[in-house]
Amino acid sequence: MGPEAEVAHPTPTDCLVSAGANPNAPDAQGSTPLMVAAAAANVEGTRALLAAGAKADTADAENMTPLMEAARTAEG
Repeated sequence: MGPEAEVAHPTPTDCLVSAGANPNAPDAQGSTPLMVAAAAANVEGTRALLAAGAKADTADAENMTPLMEAARTAEG
């Protein structure tokens, strides 16, 4: 393997946050990017959003938090 295999590549989430995207910006239903990542079981995206300051205790219009979304995904 060449040296390029050892270079960490940024995730799409890292790129968006670096470009100024708000990790806490809700959509029309009040879901934040962290809620979407948690619901999709996207561990890498969830970690990147938390590192960027995403709030883990924000609830959407259905009163669901990112942790609740992750648990619902794991159950189902």
